[in-house]
Amino acid sequence: MIQTVAVNLKRFRAEQGLTQPELAKKSGVSISSVKTLETCKATNPSAKTLGALARALNRTIGDLLTEPLRLERIRFRAKASFAQYRRINVVNLCARWLDDYCYLEDVLGVASFFKPLPPFNVANDDLGEYANEVRKALEIQPDAPIYDVADVLRKRSVKLWYCPQRPADAVYGLAIQESPQATGVVVFNDGKISTERVIFTTVHEFAHLLLHEDSFKSEITQESKTEERQADAFASYFLMPKKLFLQQWEASVGGRFVERVLRVKRFFRVSYLTVLHRLVEEKLVDPNVYVKFPIAYRETTGESLRNHREPNALSPFDVPTDRFQRLACEAALAGKITVDRAAEMLSVPTLQAYELINQAGGIV
Repeated sequence: MIQTVAVNLKRFRAEQGLTQPELAKKSGVSISSVKTLETCKATNPSAKTLGALARALNRTIGDLLTEPLRLERIRFRAKASFAQYRRINVVNLCARWLDDYCYLEDVLGVASFFKPLPPFNVANDDLGEYANEVRKALEIQPDAPIYDVADVLRKRSVKLWYCPQRPADAVYGLAIQESPQATGVVVFNDGKISTERVIFTTVHEFAHLLLHEDSFKSEITQESKTEERQADAFASYFLMPKKLFLQQWEASVGGRFVERVLRVKRFFRVSYLTVLHRLVEEKLVDPNVYVKFPIAYRETTGESLRNHREPNALSPFDVPTDRFQRLACEAALAGKITVDRAAEMLSVPTLQAYELINQAGGIV
């Protein structure tokens, strides 16, 4: 129990961004007691002490005493250094979501299991051709853009969650492959990144499920640049098949360069940088285009692309909806779970959960 309390104190404190002295001051517990608990040197902490610490951390005593959930087959990388206890928080959050998702499927009798796709041979296969094979297996027309990536993942029973919390600026998503039923993609969408980035990240993480099955190990925390490049390339070709991309680029002939890029990006629902990258790859433009485009955009529109601004951007309402919210609402409507439980699953206030459930039931 003491070890569990120590881990939870550290991870909840990391979540709140509190130092040990700040937690001691906020809770009224001595700094020596906080240090003793976090180093597992306490033998029998009182309920009063645990209660004060829990309240200061916006938690319950039960939260302090509950061991965090773990995932063994998770692919969770971060470019920036990521503190151990913050990582535990993220894994626990995703594991709880996946448990809830599988539970909802079970109680509603709609359990789904990941359907593998044709294997990819990293040494011999071309990523562009492989992306076309996957599109074909998913019955996506070769001349059609993808309007709903969530629906694409549903076709292979990959569970998807657009988590409204973002653990760090350098973290966009992760993938999980615990079992055929517990296979999923999590994209951290706190509303501060573009819809185009959300869509691309969804396919990028889906790519890892297809390309890098051996990399799903919880103990691996460092990025593989090779694997990241492969996932990016797959996402690019999956969203923008080469033949269709070239057709769209040629169809825009006659317009100014900036206008052509923006037309193509809107057609494929990707970022302008993704379009520029493909143009460079196809040797249709000079690599200096990354520097030239923002200048040309300002000259054309009078606006700046600073602070990662996405021009001619999709709306936040264009973000695909994941199935999880619908299942939670259906379970509440069917009386399989309470509204409070649905609100807890969806991380929303109870009143908002009532609204979502009513809307799902046809009441607006």
